[in-house]
Amino acid sequence: MNSFHFHIPNYVENSNGIKLLWEAAYQFSLHREVTITSFFHGEKEFVIPSNCRELVVDDFPSNKTDIVIYPDVVNGNPFKWPRVGRFLLAKEFILNGEPVNSDVKEFLFAYSVAVDANLTQYHLLDPKILDIQKFAREKKKGKVVVYFGKCRLIRNPEFELLLKKFDEVVIVTRLFPSNREKLFGEIAEAELLISFDPLTNLCFEANLLGTPALLMDDVFRDCYESFNVSIQGFYYKEHISDIEQIIIASYDLRAKSNENVYKCLQQSSRITLELIASMEAYFKKTNNKALSPFNRFREDSLDFYLKKWGASPIVNCTTMNSVWGYKLLCRSVGLYMTFKFIRNLLNLILSLSNKITKMFFYKILHILRSFYHKNFGYNERLCLLYKRNPDKFKSRVAEIYGKTNKSNTKSESSSDVVRLTKFQKFFIGRI
Repeated sequence: MNSFHFHIPNYVENSNGIKLLWEAAYQFSLHREVTITSFFHGEKEFVIPSNCRELVVDDFPSNKTDIVIYPDVVNGNPFKWPRVGRFLLAKEFILNGEPVNSDVKEFLFAYSVAVDANLTQYHLLDPKILDIQKFAREKKKGKVVVYFGKCRLIRNPEFELLLKKFDEVVIVTRLFPSNREKLFGEIAEAELLISFDPLTNLCFEANLLGTPALLMDDVFRDCYESFNVSIQGFYYKEHISDIEQIIIASYDLRAKSNENVYKCLQQSSRITLELIASMEAYFKKTNNKALSPFNRFREDSLDFYLKKWGASPIVNCTTMNSVWGYKLLCRSVGLYMTFKFIRNLLNLILSLSNKITKMFFYKILHILRSFYHKNFGYNERLCLLYKRNPDKFKSRVAEIYGKTNKSNTKSESSSDVVRLTKFQKFFIGRI
């Protein structure tokens, strides 16, 4: 039996793909000896799951008969390993316009049919997805949540018509809300989730909460309709006119979706054993190059990227500012560049203004305060207040010196969830 080594990105909570890589390593460890090395991939690192902590090592394996598993984000074969399996989580080209730099002798396997229907399938779910059941769905009439994540540059004139059907519009992005409980709480209340990201797992999670998902980008529609797991709560732009009926018909969506999740989780062990057997058999062959599906995978991915994806770059929406930027960019590159120039100019002016203020105003203010304290006995009065009423003294000091921190805390918490005003709702639908 072979041992396996996973070389994968550091664990992060807000990336479903990375969480699945760690879950794959754990599933393999139930049947074979497994080790893990991780690398930084541009995301804040979270605590490693308890079931994987003992698998993490500092050094790469030395036994050349071991099989190394790379994800598609690893460029080439950095450790020049003779036996490589590559776990593909997305089609080539679409994330960064570049192909997966892999060798033709590698064993390729795909997360789902949306990656490639002809490759060996390894469709896992994160078991923590069951935690979503604790959010009871309390439908709030007229509420919609709009998600901007990894978005393709396409026009959506139907979006304005769709927003008119709802009174409360909440915008969420890849980073906001920062608290996933708050995110799921918002979606559980909504009548509908609208997603501009065709790749996100959030639409599937919304279905588990009983909330139907409308994808404004239907580029993967054919794949989702024949997906590895039955999906019943995905809709597309052609369904906008029927949205009221869809919302009414979703009363049992939660139960059906959770039933499909249980089925998928129950087969994790079986599909892992089948994948391990296929991989081990593959590397026993002497002519792996002739068996490899790599060339067909490259041709299919390129055909999809050029004909269906439209060779569009991806805009990664993390904040509300990036959402406005994305909408402007979809409307017109010239309009976006003009807006960006004006914003940068205003930021420059504001920065210069702040520097001038710090140089002169605060210096003068410091001199005036020192003069007041020395000549009018302000410190003495505070000391007298402390002797008479210590609690009042503490509150007074907190009032004087805690204003800045208090206001900053308030602004951070309030910016976590964006609820559009009527003007913002009108404007974001028009652009």
